[in-house]
Amino acid sequence: MTSLGVDYVSSGLGVKKASIASNRVEAKQFLMAMIEGAKILKTDEEFSLRVLTKHTRISDRELLKQSYHYMRPYFLKVPYPSFRSIKDTLDILAKDLPKRKTPTPENLSTTRSSKRSRRADISRPSMANKMAYRFISADDHIDLRWLPKELWTERLPARLRERGPHVVENEKGAFWTWEGQTFSPHGYYTAAQGSGAMWAIERGGVMREGELRPTTAELRLTDMDRDGADASVMYGPTDPMAIADPELRRCCYEAYNDWLIDFCAAKPERLIGVPQLSMEDPEFARDELDRLAKRGGLRHVNILASAREPSRLRRRVGALLGAG
Repeated sequence: MTSLGVDYVSSGLGVKKASIASNRVEAKQFLMAMIEGAKILKTDEEFSLRVLTKHTRISDRELLKQSYHYMRPYFLKVPYPSFRSIKDTLDILAKDLPKRKTPTPENLSTTRSSKRSRRADISRPSMANKMAYRFISADDHIDLRWLPKELWTERLPARLRERGPHVVENEKGAFWTWEGQTFSPHGYYTAAQGSGAMWAIERGGVMREGELRPTTAELRLTDMDRDGADASVMYGPTDPMAIADPELRRCCYEAYNDWLIDFCAAKPERLIGVPQLSMEDPEFARDELDRLAKRGGLRHVNILASAREPSRLRRRVGALLGAG
């Protein structure tokens, strides 16, 4: 029916507005997962076939490939709701339930995204900085492997550089090290060389040895253009840096945040960096927040709230919020 130009809904999901209002995080995560799944389905055939094999329990690879290639064109790149298909479904229900008040498609789907989907030419709403956005990649991370290896060796005070983060090479490759300990790898390595999980940059076929695409502004913007992302909200490494010396730790956070501001300055309306604040030192986090606010160039911060003992975490949050 889709090939004939008829909007046809094979399955759907209905949620009450009150449920969304009380579970906004879960609703957002669900929609993000759907969109990411649609993207993977349309761009990663091998992964999609593995998923189909697992959930259909069909081992005939040729049959799965035929099904995959037949269905792939009919999956929307962005799964906006179809008002035509909703209306057709409501019309059918109205015949069976003539005495019931039938809602309109607009009443059942009132998000900004669905309103935009009714227009052939999707307009972009203006944001505070006057740039118009359609798609924002809102949860990106700049992992340690992609940070410039001279970030801390150039920005730390001279007395701290030897103990601070720097890249060393051994027989296994290049690794970050600080305070005499070796941590995560730096730069290029494939899924086969690591955990087996393929990074998006490798899946996209643009990962090249000696090239730090995520932290080279021109290359990152090129990748964003290819993927249709108007802006990228970039958090830092997912785990706090395990630095024992308080002075060194403070200077490392300052150096990273300053580098982030400089990096985003290449295209501030598209490169939206999120500076890091340390939970190990709430007084410093308060002072760093104040310093960043005075410097400008950033919009929000990320508190790395990673602690094994909830009571300690509560005390730290209290100190941060109540110190000023």
